[in-house]
Amino acid sequence: MLAQTIKEVEDELQYIIQGQQQAKEAIREKGRQKLEEDSAKSEEFRGMLEDLYGQVLAVQEEVEMAKSEGTNVTKAKGRIDRADSLYKEAQASFDKKEYGTIRPKITAAQNMVDKAREALSEAQAGK
Repeated sequence: MLAQTIKEVEDELQYIIQGQQQAKEAIREKGRQKLEEDSAKSEEFRGMLEDLYGQVLAVQEEVEMAKSEGTNVTKAKGRIDRADSLYKEAQASFDKKEYGTIRPKITAAQNMVDKAREALSEAQAGK
């Protein structure tokens, strides 16, 4: 009888240990999935930021060239400066891994780039 009780306790302990091992493995797997998701998000946002940075630089150059040609670029400059600020904020959020705030800042900056281009075109047309 004692031997049977010992056997039952050993079986229960083995069952508990196996359950703990399975739980640990499940936690590890969730951790791996989270890392993969974060890596994918990071790459996506990195690409978006690089694209935005290129656009901001290009419009800044266009504004400077138009200014040197005598075009009133006040409106376009204000918008591209704001786009640059939003880009820097998005980059800071990226560096801090604050992924929830990156996309809205990129979208707002992209809108400012587009508005700066429009304002520059209008200024050059009305030169």
